[in-house]
Amino acid sequence: PCDKPKVICDKQQAIENYQKICIDKIPEYHQEFMKLKEGKTPKQRNEIATKLFDKYYVEVIEEYSELLDDYDLSEEENEKIQDKPYEKMKDMILYFSD
Repeated sequence: PCDKPKVICDKQQAIENYQKICIDKIPEYHQEFMKLKEGKTPKQRNEIATKLFDKYYVEVIEEYSELLDDYDLSEEENEKIQDKPYEKMKDMILYFSD
């Protein structure tokens, strides 16, 4: 795999690397959610989840998006690429947090 910084690899490999890095960070945010939700009402849990989604987006999705800077991706392609880890994050919080 092409995981060294500044090594040019093909676009598909770069996309897969990016998504894997983002997805590998999800458990940290899930753990944080599990701690923060203790003893909270459903409304408070939703607020916590929303804050964590935003935090994940900024700290992971956006932060690591520079890995794809060398590939001429359209905005549409970029959004589609970012959707996969973001959806996995949402699934983890919404469906695996009981």
